[in-house]
Amino acid sequence: MGRPATGGGLLLIQVVPKAPLMHDLLLNQGGQVSSFNFASNQDIMQNGTAKAVICHSKKLEDVIKETSLQIKPHDDKIKFLEGQKNMLDDSILDLEGIVSFFQVN
Repeated sequence: MGRPATGGGLLLIQVVPKAPLMHDLLLNQGGQVSSFNFASNQDIMQNGTAKAVICHSKKLEDVIKETSLQIKPHDDKIKFLEGQKNMLDDSILDLEGIVSFFQVN
């Protein structure tokens, strides 16, 4: 700004236009750092870490699902074989009963 110009008893002030000031989100109205906004910026920085953790967790979940899909057929075979074993055990018991019946007679 220049010196105020006087003209006939009037005080004239020269106004020089400046670029508009941008509002800083970190500053509150008093010019102090706003702890709320500062904390939210920290959350944004930590949000990247949180996204990485979430992404890693999703990858682990996918691995678990894939592994369970590989295990399921084996589990089904085990259940089938256990059923077959139980049927054979029952047949053996029946045959032992028949053999013991004929041995007594």
